[in-house]
Amino acid sequence: MVVPPRSPRPTNVLLADAAAARGDHEAYVTPASGPRPRSAVDFDGLARRVRGLATTFVHAGVRRGDVVALELPPSVELLVAALGAQWLGAVVASLDPTWPRPMRAHLLRRSGPRVVVRDDGIDPVSVSVPTFAASELDAAMDAPPAPEVPVALEDPATILWTTATSGVIEGVVSTHAALAEATDPAPLEPGRWWSALPQRRADLLAKVSLALKVQATVVESDPDWHPDHAAQLLSGERVSVATATSAQWEALAASWGSSGTRLRGLRGVVVDPERLSPAVVEQLGACLGRGLWSSFRPVETNAGISGALRSAGASTVVSGGRPEDGVVLELRDPDGRGATAGSYGMLAMRSPAQMLGYLGHVEVGAGSSRLVLDLAATDAAVDRRGWFCTGRLARRGPTGLIEVAGASGVVG
Repeated sequence: MVVPPRSPRPTNVLLADAAAARGDHEAYVTPASGPRPRSAVDFDGLARRVRGLATTFVHAGVRRGDVVALELPPSVELLVAALGAQWLGAVVASLDPTWPRPMRAHLLRRSGPRVVVRDDGIDPVSVSVPTFAASELDAAMDAPPAPEVPVALEDPATILWTTATSGVIEGVVSTHAALAEATDPAPLEPGRWWSALPQRRADLLAKVSLALKVQATVVESDPDWHPDHAAQLLSGERVSVATATSAQWEALAASWGSSGTRLRGLRGVVVDPERLSPAVVEQLGACLGRGLWSSFRPVETNAGISGALRSAGASTVVSGGRPEDGVVLELRDPDGRGATAGSYGMLAMRSPAQMLGYLGHVEVGAGSSRLVLDLAATDAAVDRRGWFCTGRLARRGPTGLIEVAGASGVVG
């Protein structure tokens, strides 16, 4: 069993360590789908592709601190492009290629990229910097390997987009330390991880950084998600930890129930358990040999609250959780003081996995770039003591577990 390093390490160091220790072990799997055959890249192959693409980025002018914008769906191309940028100490700005063109144009202007990598077939936004299509990456990956650039943990690593607590689209700037301190709702272990989350493009880097810690395999989810196909994938790929929404778990439970499937080696993670019925939780408990876990984690942090999920009668789902490693919580009343025991208060959290702040703009110079934070937006979400206000209500339940109020119930 691989033991995660005690001290946090940047993603590029984790990749090099994984390639040296388990080079022939599968790092990323793209399952078969329709006419597309199954494909996989091992840690050694992943590292070679990443370093080859990094050389191509260098020739395009990318340096430490520059932004590389990626308009790619969840794929091995997204993974390699992101890690290639981080190999050089560049910042990855990830945009969903299905977003409307005016929205992508606005976010690209805010990102100030030195290079753009985009999916084939999308309506491209005109930019005055070098661009690469996804179909061109295979050739670019064959370039001689670029040397590793020293990366400081406090350096910016990613820009991910969220509506935040204000309802305005904000760019969440995370450091290499925030990625290195990422935690997982289920106990951190090597194995084969799969996520069906629609926003997986946004959390892929944190998931990969986490997988690299224990040299686990990431199994890609089919974008045309279907419960029967997903059920076959989980079994066929021997997935050990699977993450999905409550609606997806409910569909999987129905698929498994009709076939009598039992996956004794699988642990499930649900991100919105307040939407699950007790009957579905019981059914999933019978299908999943290693239990069902709940997770609450805003985009602004790579660590949150998680715990085992169970049914407690015909009308109650118990989903209380505990802070994950390194996470400290406060529950505040409307006056900012500590909420009374058992009552709901505004949830604030603090951890090493927290964002640096919200993006203001990027100053692009001839030889380097500098990210400038939106101090007003950041200060509205993170107080002077470093506490991030999640905008969600929570309480400490009778057993001491934290219950976070969801859109239609309680999630832990």
